[in-house]
Amino acid sequence: MRSGVIKAVFISPNVLMEPYRGPGLKMPFLQSWFTLPGWRARKERTMSNIKSMYAIAKLKKNIKGFGLRKFKEEALQVYEETCQLLAEGDQSRLRQATTPALFGDMKREIKARQDGGWKSVRWSMVKRPSLGQLDILHGRIMAQNPKDDKTAWVQLTVKIPSEQSFAAYSAKKSLVAGNPDKAIKVEDTWVFERALKKDPTTRWRCAGRLSLQPPPTDTKLIATTGSPSSQPDTAKRQIVVTPKAAQPRHKQRIQAAAAVM
Repeated sequence: MRSGVIKAVFISPNVLMEPYRGPGLKMPFLQSWFTLPGWRARKERTMSNIKSMYAIAKLKKNIKGFGLRKFKEEALQVYEETCQLLAEGDQSRLRQATTPALFGDMKREIKARQDGGWKSVRWSMVKRPSLGQLDILHGRIMAQNPKDDKTAWVQLTVKIPSEQSFAAYSAKKSLVAGNPDKAIKVEDTWVFERALKKDPTTRWRCAGRLSLQPPPTDTKLIATTGSPSSQPDTAKRQIVVTPKAAQPRHKQRIQAAAAVM
């Protein structure tokens, strides 16, 4: 009898790698160039940009035909698909479009709105953004083996502006939230993830929805802390919201990755 070998297959690192926390505070010219906090902030921005460029370079090296325009097309498609599946409550397909951690959050959202009396939700993208309106803000890479790109995942953070409509209905088909005839301007910041391994089934998936805190306006705070303050990222508010009475008290599982390259 031959003994079998169990091989672990990792479908996602299941964390957000050094999640994007916003552009930070714009300091006055003199403070930016001639103070220690200013130089520290400039160094942090420079290092962040280098890491983003490195992640994109790895994508170009390992994914045939990769380009920023093509990525934006795929990211927008994943975004629209995920929003629609979340509205429909299609957990089976939603699991395939998201990472396990984010799927857990969305699953709880679906249950919360059902418990709150929302029988069905209708969502649509009234005005689709052009690819030029999508802004790639941030890029990071993580690898199980830093010397082997096949063990790496890349996450790109994208700002997506659009106009959407949303309506929630009770079991009696009465409107309980939203307005199907009213378009709302929405600006989401989503994280998209993809493995670098050469596998035809590999695709971009949604790894996180960020809620960015506005930077402080008090320059004294900068002088005290040495850098703009930031709050932990939480699950981004979607147009498909849950009833206030039924909103789950949980935060999106976000943590810095120890093996970020």
